[in-house]
Amino acid sequence: MDSRRQRLTLLGIVGLAFALRVLGLDTQSLWRDEIDAVLFALKPLPELLGTFVQPGQNGPLYFLALRPWLRAAGQTEFALRFFSLFFGVLTVPLVYRLGRRLFPRMPLVALLAALLAATSPYLVWYSQEGKMYSLVACLILLSMERYLAALERGGWQRWLGYVAVTSAAFYVHLLAALIVPVQVLGYVVAGR
Repeated sequence: MDSRRQRLTLLGIVGLAFALRVLGLDTQSLWRDEIDAVLFALKPLPELLGTFVQPGQNGPLYFLALRPWLRAAGQTEFALRFFSLFFGVLTVPLVYRLGRRLFPRMPLVALLAALLAATSPYLVWYSQEGKMYSLVACLILLSMERYLAALERGGWQRWLGYVAVTSAAFYVHLLAALIVPVQVLGYVVAGR
């Protein structure tokens, strides 16, 4: 498959991901955790920034990023969930990019992985929820891709990019820290 057809196919898959995620985005009213997300994001800025150093706070970077979005787009179900939808859709080309990096000679594997990510019920569900889960998935994929790029090509800029993205993921959700042992294990298994 030539590169033009690959790009068009990927664009179609991304379009499908968007359609699946936007369909029924505002059919249900906000539930408790989504309301909490709005309340956390709209806290006074000094109080919100204080959560970055308080133990036990999960997701302060998500709430800080959500804050200007809610001010610009409004606080409706659709607006809140569209923020998550954006990162859920962005996950699909990141899956493709990671697939291309892992299997450079097999572009169909990367396209199939992107299609599976586009249609995954769990990824669609979390993309329709006003919480940090689609953003953390997006950052974890980007962390893995940046990690592999730094391993392959080296350079302090690539390593700095990897550390920045991985650190951001930690501040979006505490469980993002689990990607580091996975990356170390991959390093050991690959014999690098």
